[in-house]
Amino acid sequence: MTGGHPDLPREREHLAGTIDSMTRRILQLEDGLQDVGADEDTAFVQRLDNEAEAQQLSVHLKAPYFGSMLVRARGRTQRLYLGRYPYYDPQGAFTVSDWRSPVGQLFYTDAVAWDKGEIHLKRQLDVRDRELTALTDLYVRGEGAAAAEAAREEVLVRRLSEGATSGMRDIISTIQPEQAALIQAPGTRPLVIQGPAGSGKTSLLFHRVAYLAYEDRGDGRLDPKNTLVLVPNRVLAGYARRVLPDLRIEGVTVATPDDWMTEQLGLNAEVTDKTLTLLLGNADREVKRRAWLRAKALGDARMLDVLRESILRRYRDTLGREAFETTVTAAEHDYTLTYDAARLLALLDHAAASSLLTGVREAFTRRLVERAWQDLHASGVPESAYRAVLAQLEHDAARLAQRAFRAASPITEVRRLLREPGELAASARGILPDARVRALLTPDPAAHLPTARTGSVDALELPLMLAVKAVQEGIGRKNARGAAAYDHVLVDEGQDLSPLLYRLLADVAPRGAVTVAGDINQGIHGYRAVSFWTEALDQLRVTPDDQVRHLRRTYRSTRQIVHLASGVARSFSRDEAQEAEAVPRDGQNVEVLEGGPLMERAARAVRAAREAGFENVGVIVRHARDCETVARALGERDIDAAPIDTEQKRYAGGVVVIPPNLSKGLEFDAAVIVGADTASYPHDVEYETRLMYVAVTRGMHALWLLPDGELHPLLRQPELVG
Repeated sequence: MTGGHPDLPREREHLAGTIDSMTRRILQLEDGLQDVGADEDTAFVQRLDNEAEAQQLSVHLKAPYFGSMLVRARGRTQRLYLGRYPYYDPQGAFTVSDWRSPVGQLFYTDAVAWDKGEIHLKRQLDVRDRELTALTDLYVRGEGAAAAEAAREEVLVRRLSEGATSGMRDIISTIQPEQAALIQAPGTRPLVIQGPAGSGKTSLLFHRVAYLAYEDRGDGRLDPKNTLVLVPNRVLAGYARRVLPDLRIEGVTVATPDDWMTEQLGLNAEVTDKTLTLLLGNADREVKRRAWLRAKALGDARMLDVLRESILRRYRDTLGREAFETTVTAAEHDYTLTYDAARLLALLDHAAASSLLTGVREAFTRRLVERAWQDLHASGVPESAYRAVLAQLEHDAARLAQRAFRAASPITEVRRLLREPGELAASARGILPDARVRALLTPDPAAHLPTARTGSVDALELPLMLAVKAVQEGIGRKNARGAAAYDHVLVDEGQDLSPLLYRLLADVAPRGAVTVAGDINQGIHGYRAVSFWTEALDQLRVTPDDQVRHLRRTYRSTRQIVHLASGVARSFSRDEAQEAEAVPRDGQNVEVLEGGPLMERAARAVRAAREAGFENVGVIVRHARDCETVARALGERDIDAAPIDTEQKRYAGGVVVIPPNLSKGLEFDAAVIVGADTASYPHDVEYETRLMYVAVTRGMHALWLLPDGELHPLLRQPELVG
C-alpha cells in the first residue's frame, strides 16, 4: 500500500537523505579531492577510480534502492536498504547494501532468519526519478505466510503491468522465491532448468552470473571475463549484452552455439541446415524418418567416442611404425634412451583418456616427455640437469608427434568418415547401439540439396568437427596446463543443443560449473537436439542426485495469452514440461482480425496497439523472407516498422517485423501474428506448431491473431478470443 502507510513520510525523508548523501559524494569525486597529496601515477589511477564510481552513482541516483529490511542481530535492530549498486555512507545512516550480499539474498526468499539474526520486516520500495511511488510491506513479523505471499504478488503484478523495453527485463527488485533458489544455487553443481515461455529464464541466467561474480564470494567467485553464455541467435545476443552493465558484469562472452563452435574451429563459414530444409519441404515420410534418425545419431554424445576411436585407429597405425630415440648430455656424460613401438602405443593409450582441453597429440607428447625424464633420471641423470634435458626431450618428442600424428582438418576428418561406411561402422561397433549405427550408415537423404556457393558447413557437422578438434588438439584452453577455459558456462534455450555439444561443453568449465535453461516445448530442432533434459544432464552430472529443476510460473503475459499458448503447447507437450501457471494478471481478450486485405488488418492491429499505449510491438511473420515486404506495406500505411530478418540486425524497440525463430527470448508489449493459420503453420508438422507457440508467447499485454483464411484450429478458444 502507499498513501495511508504510517511510515511513508519517514521513508520519503530517508530517500531524500540518501540522494543528498550520494550527490555530495559524486561532487566530491568529480572535484578530485581524493587524490590530493598523491604522486602523479597514484593520482592518475585514483582519478580513474573516482570517475568510475561517480558514473555508477549517477546512474543509480534516480533509484538508489528498491527494498529494505529491519534486521535484529547481536542484540541490535537496524534497517538495511538494498540496491543494484552498493553505496557506503561514512556517517552510516544512508548506506545501501548490494542485492547480492548474503543478507540481501534473504529479501527474495521466505526465510526470515539466518545464523546471525532474524528479520522483522521486508519492505518493497518503488522509487522512480527520485520519488517514492509505492511502498509495500512484503513481510511483517507476526503476520502469516498468506499475507506475505499476497503482498509479494501485489508488487509483482504492478511491475509486470509496465511496458516492455528494448533491453532485457530488470528483475532485481522482483525476483521471486522460485527464481532466487536457482540464482543462488551453488556454481559447482550442474543446474538444468525447465521453464515455460515467460518464466524469466534468460534474465535469471544473467542475474545468476551477477550473483556468482559478487566480489565478496571469495574463492568461489567466478570471473565474468571467463564466463561463456550461449543464446539461440545473434539478435538475442545483442539484446542481452545491453543488460550486463546494469548488473555490473562486463567482459562476459555472449555468443550463439554456432558462432562459438565456428570460432573454436577458426572457421569463417556460413552455417546451413539441410536436414531442416528436407524435413520441411519433402513429403515422403520415409525419407523424413531416415533423415531424422540420422541427425539424431550424429548428435549422440557417444559420437565423441566414435570419432576418438577412428582417429586413434589411424594414430596407432602410424605410431606402430615409429620408435623414439633421444640422446641427452648431462654432467659430461651422454645418455641415450630408446622406446619401441609397443612402449609408444602404451603411452598413447594413456594419453587418449585425458581431458578434451588438451588433445591427444599434446597429451601424448607431455606423457612421453614425463616418462622419458623419469627413466633418464633413474639411470643417473642428475636433477640439476632437468631444464636442459627437458628442452631436448620436448624437441625430440615434438618431432615424433609431427611424424606420427599428421591430422586432417576437422572438416576433412568428419566428411571423410561420413563418406566411408566401413570405417564408420568399425569405429562405432561396441559404442553405439545397432539401430544408431544403421542410421549413420544410411546415405544422407539431404545430400542432393544445394549448398551455398561460398564455404559453408552444415549444422549437423559442427559439433562433430568440434569433437574432432577436441580429440586431436583440445578445445577452449586458457593456458598451456589445460586449465578450464571458462569459470562457468550458461546456456539459454538449451533444448536446441545436441547431447554431443553438451558433452563438449562439460569439459571447457570446471566439473559441474554449467547452467542450462530452456523449455522443451519451445524446442524447434528436435531432430538434432535433446529430446529430454536427462540427455543434457547425463553429460553434465556430478552426482546421481543432480536433477532437472522446474520453474512453473510465467511472468511475461496476461492470463488470456498464457491460457491460449498453453492450448497450443498441449498438442505436443512432454510430461517434463509442466503446464504454465499464469500470474493472476488479466488483460484484454486475444483479438482475431478476419476478412479484408491482410496488410490492412496488420496496420489496424498495430495502430490499435499503439493507441492502447503499447510502445513496443512485435509483428511476427512465419518466414524471414517476408519481413521486408510486411515492413514496407506497414510503411505505406504510415507505420514505421523495422524488419529484423537476419541475426545481424539489432532489436532496439518500437515496431518490428520478425520471424518467430529470431524472436526467441524477446518480449513485446503487444504481438501481432500475421498468418495465424495452417498455411503458415501446418498443423501436422510439430516443428511448425512449436514455432507458433513461440510466436503467441511473445506479447506481454495484448495479442492480435491475423489468419490468412481460416484461423488455425489450435487458436480457436472462444472463452479467450474476442
